[in-house]
Amino acid sequence: MSEEALQFPYPPAINNLSSGIKKLIQAFKDASSESLNYENKTFENVVNSIKNKRAEFHLIAIETTKNSEMLISFGENLIRFFEACDDESVSKEEKLGYLNSLLRDARKNETVTKDTNLKIRVLIEDLTKIYNKLPDRNDVKNVDPKTFDELAKTEQDKAFYKGLAIGVIGLGALIALPAAAFALNAGMAAATGTTAMGAAAEFVKTVARSRSGITAGATTLVSAAAGSKSLSNRTDKEKKATILKQTLDSRKEQWLEESANLHDNVSLMRPILKELEIFWGKKIDQLENLIEEFKISSDRNALPSKLIKEELKPSWNKTIKECEAYSRFILNEVNDDLRNLNQTNRNNRSILN
Repeated sequence: MSEEALQFPYPPAINNLSSGIKKLIQAFKDASSESLNYENKTFENVVNSIKNKRAEFHLIAIETTKNSEMLISFGENLIRFFEACDDESVSKEEKLGYLNSLLRDARKNETVTKDTNLKIRVLIEDLTKIYNKLPDRNDVKNVDPKTFDELAKTEQDKAFYKGLAIGVIGLGALIALPAAAFALNAGMAAATGTTAMGAAAEFVKTVARSRSGITAGATTLVSAAAGSKSLSNRTDKEKKATILKQTLDSRKEQWLEESANLHDNVSLMRPILKELEIFWGKKIDQLENLIEEFKISSDRNALPSKLIKEELKPSWNKTIKECEAYSRFILNEVNDDLRNLNQTNRNNRSILN
């Protein structure tokens, strides 16, 4: 039997899988709790979608415990096969009987595992699509659309009041200057008049001068009042625009931070889920190859006794115990996470009510 085949019986590292699942549970928990302190429907929808995928992941994690249980059964049968290989009294036909049983188990396990792997692949793709729904994080319009629109309107109002103030002041000046000029001419004529007609004219002009002065003053006062009002409105809009800009800057910073956290958690999930995907299938393929090669081998004791006693049996006995611990661990972790998720949902409903 080839050196490559002799490497195949070694069991998978179940503890690594346990660690990966635990990281994933925490990553889903962190991603599900990401939030902004203001309303942003896009961000909220992304987080809610991840919460839904969190529930799907629970089912997949529980499904891996079934894979673990199948590996326990396979390992126990494999140990019996190892013991038979080390027993001179066991015929090759009996050993092939063990091998055929192992091969059936392996193929059954592979079928179940492929179904689990398909769900994992879909979950990975969905997580990527979900995160990609977040728009450009550097565009403040995406950060807080409501405040962005309010700022745009405020800037328009500010420009309007600025133009209005200039127009009102200019209009007042156009009216006041002719009136003042008329009054000045009337006064000069009155100063040079000596006849009765001149006196009458002076009286009429004085009246005209008085009326023109009143008109000019009133126009100037109205213009000043309107200009002052426009200036006040403009100042208010400038203050509001400044506050809105500061709000947008603050929310952009929060948006970048929270979406970066979300990205980190989704990025963490992908490689671990990918590792989980290839975990079972790869080991089953290796074991199937060993079994097929053993079946065609002419050596009735195809595996060396020393290899069985010192490496293979101890390794698989250890793996069987790890698988048993893995199943307990995953069920406890998933149940704890489900309780936390349900409690969070209840708290959120209480806040809304």
